[in-house]
Amino acid sequence: MSFWSDRRTVKNAKIILATTRKLYRKHRRKLPERDALLLDQEMADLKGALRARAIPEIDRAADRLYRSMDRCLGFAKKSIVREYAEAFIFALILAIFLRTFVIQLFKIPTGSMEPTLWGAANHGGFGDHIVVNKFIYGPETLDWIGIPWTNTGFELPTWRFEKLSLRKPVRGDIIVFKFPFNYHCNNCPQSLSESDFVLTHGQPRACPRCGSRSIEYQNKDFVKRCIGLPGETVEIRDGHIYINDELVTDPRIFNIHYVNIPPERGLYGHPGQKFRVPADSYLALGDNSMNSKDSRVWGFVPFEDIRGKAVFIYLPVKRIGVIR
Repeated sequence: MSFWSDRRTVKNAKIILATTRKLYRKHRRKLPERDALLLDQEMADLKGALRARAIPEIDRAADRLYRSMDRCLGFAKKSIVREYAEAFIFALILAIFLRTFVIQLFKIPTGSMEPTLWGAANHGGFGDHIVVNKFIYGPETLDWIGIPWTNTGFELPTWRFEKLSLRKPVRGDIIVFKFPFNYHCNNCPQSLSESDFVLTHGQPRACPRCGSRSIEYQNKDFVKRCIGLPGETVEIRDGHIYINDELVTDPRIFNIHYVNIPPERGLYGHPGQKFRVPADSYLALGDNSMNSKDSRVWGFVPFEDIRGKAVFIYLPVKRIGVIR
């Protein structure tokens, strides 16, 4: 026999031996004494052939053991359909667990974070596809379940396991979060309370004052850079960010020209305006400040709405790399 044939023979024999041993231990009490002794003897024969590295004897002993296993333990062998079904169910459960608590994949639809993240709208319909670390801020249970890519479903109570978190968001993190629309309407100058809206998934979403359909964003996840932390006073002055009256020099933030907006366009970031970030909330701004609807327009991001931290670009291939 060739080297590779020998290796296959030994590998197959070890698999047969391991499978037989597992089934034998589990179902020993169900076997007639004669069958149990036969399997004991043939397993011992195969182990002896493997120790002696006698390829022809290994082949014969493995064949005998396989036939005996099939006859004596056939009732315990899983069908192919069952094996594939169990493998599929296990893979599905693992995928749901990972997506819920560990990582999730997102794609960038708009250019609000360019040049850091490319949006599909500006790059031929194929923007950056990113990996988001959901564990870093504490794993969180699903908040909604339903038919994918539709509004058909229902809300779920959510829990975040903060004791398992590695840390809270820090300035400069690129965060993915559920759009916090329930605090105001983009087209209304006055803030609205959550009680003004019907936010149940699947229900029509329209502003009770102006009828705007912009609340469709409620079903979407946004990605922005974390700029202001809870309790900090923020000002956008001369294109830069000032925190508690001190210039932010972090190059990821300092090298971006942040744009002030007039009061009629949003809630924060007006020229000369200083504003305080509420407790347990964050100020999130887009790197493409001129073309980004962010916390300047719709307000702060509650910690409970943050999905995780964007950490890696995996598509397109030329863009693969760590996100900074």
